[in-house]
Amino acid sequence: MPISHFIYRCPSCGHEPMRHRRGSAQCDACSRSYALGKGRGMILVTDGRGTPHEVPAWEVARAVDAGRTAPGSPDAQDPDLVAARVELRRALQEAPIYRRGTLLGFVEQQGPRLAGTLAIDGAGLVFRSDEGTEWRSAFLDLRAIQASSSSVQVSPSGGGVITLRFVADSPRRWEDLLKQEIRSAWRRAGRGEIIEFQPRIRTE
Repeated sequence: MPISHFIYRCPSCGHEPMRHRRGSAQCDACSRSYALGKGRGMILVTDGRGTPHEVPAWEVARAVDAGRTAPGSPDAQDPDLVAARVELRRALQEAPIYRRGTLLGFVEQQGPRLAGTLAIDGAGLVFRSDEGTEWRSAFLDLRAIQASSSSVQVSPSGGGVITLRFVADSPRRWEDLLKQEIRSAWRRAGRGEIIEFQPRIRTE
């Protein structure tokens, strides 16, 4: 997993997204870069003058999370500018898994890969494929969200699971962003505060 998926927001100045460059996460705003350090659990930070120093990874992670901006605040990123290249696959059915005649469980049957652009559009998500097709969902219609090392899965109210694999962006960044936007949408709708997103979105 590229380090820019972990350090997707600059721990120093808060700029996002970070740019992946030769095994490091590069900030285009303050010119700092972040790479794995030589020490265990350390991150090598190089400032704009090229001076390196190591800091604990947990400090970097805390700074990334601390830079989070609440939706609707004056410093929030313009939602119309939030977009990423993704591959979308939709699973509408599950196939049973058997071993020696015993049902062990079910696995999602993924549909074909569609390359395109994912964006936040008003009060929801919209995916536009390179072939001209479109999928969209309002934030209030999403039932669950879960991230992995390369993708984010969402469950729309119409059923099935949508897998969004990010080509050149951080799944963790998008999970963070989507959770903020979903929480904001639920508050505006008077649905309460969300306490978990998986296996289902649930409020207090």
